[in-house]
Amino acid sequence: MNKLLTLFSYVFMALTAVTQAQTSGVLREVWTNLEGSTIPDLTLADNFPSTPVLRTLDASFASPVNWAERYGMRMRAFLTPTFSGNYTFYVSGDDNCELWLSTNDSAANKVRMATLTGFSNPLQWTKFASQKSAEIALVTGQRYYIEALSKEGYGGDHLSVGWATSPSAAATVIPGSVLTPFEVPTAAPTGVVVEAGKVVTQHAPNFVVMAQAQALNVADANVTPSVQWTQVSGRAAVIATPTLATTQITVPSAGTYVFRATATVGSTTSSDDLTVTISPPLAPEAGKALAEYWFGIGGTSVASISNSLHYPKY
Repeated sequence: MNKLLTLFSYVFMALTAVTQAQTSGVLREVWTNLEGSTIPDLTLADNFPSTPVLRTLDASFASPVNWAERYGMRMRAFLTPTFSGNYTFYVSGDDNCELWLSTNDSAANKVRMATLTGFSNPLQWTKFASQKSAEIALVTGQRYYIEALSKEGYGGDHLSVGWATSPSAAATVIPGSVLTPFEVPTAAPTGVVVEAGKVVTQHAPNFVVMAQAQALNVADANVTPSVQWTQVSGRAAVIATPTLATTQITVPSAGTYVFRATATVGSTTSSDDLTVTISPPLAPEAGKALAEYWFGIGGTSVASISNSLHYPKY
């Protein structure tokens, strides 16, 4: 009986530890295979905000550094200050980023507090004046919704949110101890994430497609997954460099084709499909405009043309 009680105690403590680990920190969501480096390149993407390729928890309000290329990120949490006072918020990131804070725990009431339209080094809080918010009065025990967005093009990448807990305090990363994730993912991501790219639709005789997959090694960003392209369906196509993430694909005719990008790290693999549709050629006149000219008309206004005796009255 004592052994059973001891076992129950161990299980209870383990479950409690897991629960506590999940109730602090920040939800980080990632959208890959996105060109550009501005926030609208993320927020106007077809799959934002509904289908991120990755949802995970970070211990504090700081993302991994030099993690990937061509991706967008959103970090969300509820902030609960431990004492009332005037706080100043900061955002640091690469390439562009924004910081939003709500007057309460509702995302609907969020207001943009700081922005970065260039880039900063990690935890570089004062490169631009726009990175710093005005002083904001917060109340102890009150939950506030907080959100940060970032869009990475190429090169270095990171996102972090800091605060100064008084007008004279230095900026530090907001710790997980005062943060509750906006949501807790049902399962922690592991292994490899791959996205084959957006659906491609074009007209014959354009039979050449540029396929661009993106693969992330969730466990270790410093280990790059290998990528292999294969054809799943459609008439036989030519994949120029099937072992590269970016490759040219030439299809033989109009129709629908499916190609698969498989990413591998060690014994772990993940796949995603790219659908390519080549429609029949456009009519010969498609894409052309009719130009008509009338000479010998005085004046410089549009009305001079439309009122001319020679201008047709449809």
